[in-house]
Amino acid sequence: MLVHLVVDLGSSGTRLCLYRLGRSSPGLGCKLHSDRPVCSRVPGGLAKQTRGHRPERIAALVDAPLRQAWQLLGDAQAGGDPILRSQVQTAVALGTGGFRDRATGQPQTRPEWRQLFLEVERFLKQEAGLASVVAWPITGQEEGRLAWLGLTQSTNPPREFAALEAGGATVQLAVGSRASSPPTVDVASDPLGQDFVFERFAQGRSAERRAFQVCFHPKHPRKQDGAQCIALLQREVFQRSALHRLAHRHSARRLYGLGLSFAEQFRSYPAAAPWPSKQDRGMPTSLSIAAIRDLTAVLCPLTDGEIAAYAPHALAIQKHDSRDAGRACYYLAYRAALLTTLASLATGSAMHAAEEDQWPRGAAIAGDFFPACR
Repeated sequence: MLVHLVVDLGSSGTRLCLYRLGRSSPGLGCKLHSDRPVCSRVPGGLAKQTRGHRPERIAALVDAPLRQAWQLLGDAQAGGDPILRSQVQTAVALGTGGFRDRATGQPQTRPEWRQLFLEVERFLKQEAGLASVVAWPITGQEEGRLAWLGLTQSTNPPREFAALEAGGATVQLAVGSRASSPPTVDVASDPLGQDFVFERFAQGRSAERRAFQVCFHPKHPRKQDGAQCIALLQREVFQRSALHRLAHRHSARRLYGLGLSFAEQFRSYPAAAPWPSKQDRGMPTSLSIAAIRDLTAVLCPLTDGEIAAYAPHALAIQKHDSRDAGRACYYLAYRAALLTTLASLATGSAMHAAEEDQWPRGAAIAGDFFPACR
């Protein structure tokens, strides 16, 4: 059995996951075991925490969260697995949306971030004792391809399917087919993540801020309007995107929604009218795109306290995260607008559920990073 470590250097936190793999025959690649990965996570995106710092300061900023995450990975009381952790020898550490340029979506070449990836490699080799480490940022296209590949391991998808992953910084759409070997995957990526889009409007020109009040008006939520917010985001954000162009080049197929944003839609909000309170965190198999639009229209004019009657576990209304206060309408409308823009690609105009960590699953079996999987 092989054990691979994948480090997700995300825009909002650092996640370490151990994956068990079956040994592969030469040329046949690797396959994940059905067991869930063993993971640890620490909050705070390293890209944001290190941006603008001198390279010689990076080790002091990076080592503490890495050490905490590595220790949690071996702490059985915290959900870790010390035996499995002791078996890992190789790792890949990949930087995602937080390391990309907002205009181009490509990784930025900042000296402090070059030092960051060198420090991650040094830490994993010298302090964690790993023999081989790959550490670098990836493009949105690479992230989308890995997510599509991960889905082939963790679900039972049809021969042709699409994967849509929405993060805080970027959005990726991967459309592919398993009819050939290796599979063919077409990917589009845009710097249109939900946090970047929010900042564009909330911190934009006065006209943009006024228009955005239909999405975000925390002092007077009754002025928020779900349908108008969806229309605004479709028109101003998604209609001219590479995602939209890619969707229209392909026939309809099953569409999977990936990432924390879509997982929140599945786990926290009721799936259909009459909108019974979502008391559990289970994920339905699929959600209707039309139902997501309708729910957005219902919840947008409500206060956080009123939304709690429908979605008591929604992250956007939890008072311990004041950054999200008042943003529930925007987050709902963002997802609805994105899905509506791509609805022609989705069989049955529905989004299907999958676990959030698909691109790390794909990275765990990728021959690009692990020679044993070539």
